[in-house]
Amino acid sequence: MYPVCTWVGWLAALATPATLLAHVARLAAPGGAEPRLLPREVPAGARARSTERARTVLEAAQVLVALAVLHRAQPEPPADPSPLRWWLLAEFLAFRRLALLTRRSPPRR
Repeated sequence: MYPVCTWVGWLAALATPATLLAHVARLAAPGGAEPRLLPREVPAGARARSTERARTVLEAAQVLVALAVLHRAQPEPPADPSPLRWWLLAEFLAFRRLALLTRRSPPRR
């Protein structure tokens, strides 16, 4: 098992919220690509012990929210209810991009 801090850093590095919201805007979803939906500060329950860690936690939260907005903006509802899993699978199928949690993670066959 990986510690939560590893998962948070991995999420923050997956994509930028602006890129994900740009995909929403291209889908022409009315009111969908609203940057105001993204969190502006670290959630109250997050334990960020430094300003850099707080920035990473905020980026991870923004990526998750942007993925949820992109998931909802699809013209046909995706079969997968998880926005993160749906996006990771789409990235792999389109670009063969693996989102490894660590450099040591072996790809699963």
